[in-house]
Amino acid sequence: MKRPIIFVVTAAMAMTVGACNNADDDSASDNDQELPAETDEETDDSENETEEEGTAEDDIEEENEDGTATEEVDFLFYDEEALNMYRETRTVTAASTEELPASAVEEWLSGPENDELTSLTDEGVDVQYVDDQDSIAHISFSPEITDANFGSSAETAFLDQVAHIMAQFGYDSTQFLLDGEIQESLFGHIDTSEPYTPDDSLDTYDEINE
Repeated sequence: MKRPIIFVVTAAMAMTVGACNNADDDSASDNDQELPAETDEETDDSENETEEEGTAEDDIEEENEDGTATEEVDFLFYDEEALNMYRETRTVTAASTEELPASAVEEWLSGPENDELTSLTDEGVDVQYVDDQDSIAHISFSPEITDANFGSSAETAFLDQVAHIMAQFGYDSTQFLLDGEIQESLFGHIDTSEPYTPDDSLDTYDEINE
């Protein structure tokens, strides 16, 4: 009569231990399901913060330490025989991004660095301003620009050289002005009463540097 009682007690103890083990397993399973979700969110937030910090650092690196703006620009110049034009890459610096187009033309007016190239204009010509009007570059030169004795070919080359500079700053066409006024023709051969667009691409010219 003692064996059935012992069996019942033993069975009850086994059921109790099993229930405890199942509860522990369920608790561990729940923890396993919850932890990855929290870890993923924390990882995503950490990656986003790192990306934002990296982007900010990149933006700072693109700016000059003194607050100026710098751009590489291709200029066109004639060779010494005035038969062909070539590209010369120069680094242009301005007080701000907005002033880069005018600074680029001023740099071009200073002439080529390569001795095999020559400039169309003489010293004393100033760029009065470059203005963005409906995505058209309005560039005004000082009256000294008309001192140049241009034929039709040289006038076309002058217009092309300036317009190709403006194109590198996003302008499809360029309106030429003399002392702030639109002229029927700057040098008497080509119509400049309307915005001017070059017939060719800058890539069609060979590059020449020192």
